[in-house]
Amino acid sequence: MSDDRPEDPELEELRHRLVREIVERRAAHPRQSSSAEDPTPVDVTGDAVVGFLSAHPRVALDIWAPWCAPCRAMAPVLERLAREWYPEVRFAKLNADRAPQWASRWGVSGIPTLLFFDQRRLVDRVVGAHPVPTLEARIKSVFALPPKHPTAQEVARE
Repeated sequence: MSDDRPEDPELEELRHRLVREIVERRAAHPRQSSSAEDPTPVDVTGDAVVGFLSAHPRVALDIWAPWCAPCRAMAPVLERLAREWYPEVRFAKLNADRAPQWASRWGVSGIPTLLFFDQRRLVDRVVGAHPVPTLEARIKSVFALPPKHPTAQEVARE
């Protein structure tokens, strides 16, 4: 038996389908630890995107790449927002280099790009690096959520 002979196409398709189903199932039903679910952004692979979007009604999906300096600069900002807006909005990260088909599908032409999904529908996007207040305002408007914390203007009025 030679290692360089082509795989059986039916077997290969079955293998891919089973892997995709397992990944989607794990993304849709993450294992619960004894403590509360971790609110930090979840790394999703190309195959797990659909399961993650199906499991969470409101998602902010960061399209990034490890070589991208603005993407790396946004990581702590997104981690903070993920903690602050949990559980109303779930944050996930998708490496554009490992899943270019998804970036292409959503018309992502520059990174970082933050995609907002409501009930699995893409409803908005933000391209580039932005500060926390800008992204918080966008989250509130896109998902019609009340503010988590009073703004400085609201505190001054009281």
